[in-house]
Amino acid sequence: MSAVQSLTRAGLNCELFVPTAKAHAEEWPILGQRLAGRTLVLPPHARLREELLNLVVEMGPTGVRVIDKGQVHQDHAVAVRGVCASLAKRGGGAFLSLKAEYEALVAAGKVRSAPAW
Repeated sequence: MSAVQSLTRAGLNCELFVPTAKAHAEEWPILGQRLAGRTLVLPPHARLREELLNLVVEMGPTGVRVIDKGQVHQDHAVAVRGVCASLAKRGGGAFLSLKAEYEALVAAGKVRSAPAW
């Protein structure tokens, strides 16, 4: 909480995120869609790759549940999941910023085509 307050006082737009089972269930499919659709570019990172490959999705009575079948904790995968979920929020500052930057790259010819936002 104090980190958010400090960043806000410094003039940065911050949002406190409280993790819940519902939020987790809503965010994992967003990451899965990005990975399946190949719309997410990740740096070569052995630990992240291992974490992502060890995740198994199960459908339960409360919705989607992601289980780690590996021996490593999901710290990296959870961080990527959070970023994807944050960027997926239409109208959110991070989404609009990334969209504008991406469209500028397309206009400059540095990227072939723009995704359907």
